[in-house]
Amino acid sequence: MSKIKKIVIAVVIVLSLGAIAKQYNEYNHTEMAIKECGNKDNIAKVDSKGFECKD
Repeated sequence: MSKIKKIVIAVVIVLSLGAIAKQYNEYNHTEMAIKECGNKDNIAKVDSKGFECKD
């Protein structure tokens, strides 16, 4: 296998793992936001970095 193919495969793996991690974080933050904010209607935003409740 050539070096270029190995590099391309490594990049694809890293990007895939990053996408999976982001999805996992958003799911966990959604669960935390529901507990913290009371219900889904009180959540202002959720992303992979955190969440905000409506005032």
